[in-house]
Amino acid sequence: MRGILGGLFDPIHFGHYRPALELMPILGLTEVRLIPCGRPVHRAVPHASAEHRWNMVRLVADGVKLVADDRELKSSDPSYTYDTLCSLKSEDPVPLCLLVGADSLEGLPSWHRAEELIQLCHVAAIARSGGELGASLPDSWASRCTSDPEALQQSPYGRIYLHQGTLYDFSSTQVRDLIRAGTSPRYSVPGSVWAYIRRNRLYFD
Repeated sequence: MRGILGGLFDPIHFGHYRPALELMPILGLTEVRLIPCGRPVHRAVPHASAEHRWNMVRLVADGVKLVADDRELKSSDPSYTYDTLCSLKSEDPVPLCLLVGADSLEGLPSWHRAEELIQLCHVAAIARSGGELGASLPDSWASRCTSDPEALQQSPYGRIYLHQGTLYDFSSTQVRDLIRAGTSPRYSVPGSVWAYIRRNRLYFD
């Protein structure tokens, strides 16, 4: 099963990909695709350019466990997760697992073509802070939830795994705020990304 982790990655930080690495042995993921959002539909325009965001993702990706994937950046269409999953499926029918944060899980039923999306993949929801995962999901979605990772091996799609793992309670917004305040974000981003940000003067104003 292949993990899929999408986002603006503006910039990418430990809270994005360390939970994904934590989930790999639990869910038996062969790799996690890091897919920067190209044209966000319901989010603000990214602060850094697509080129810079892509370069920072490439600094994190090792090409084995974490694989950088620029398909959304290369597309001129709005970035919908459903379309990205269809694209991945057209290349390889291997089961997919979409990795999302707790905040994204709550909004998942309202995503573009959500009922069809869940027929293309499993979902693994990662808690960022305290609180019960999936508490506000409608019943039809809550019934898909499980705390047993083995449940995802028993079906090719449609289950939602709720993961209470290591807490990385920070966001890209907080990283950018630290930089603007003149504070190093070295505990939030890898050294290579911080060096890239400084070299290209990203987020300083």
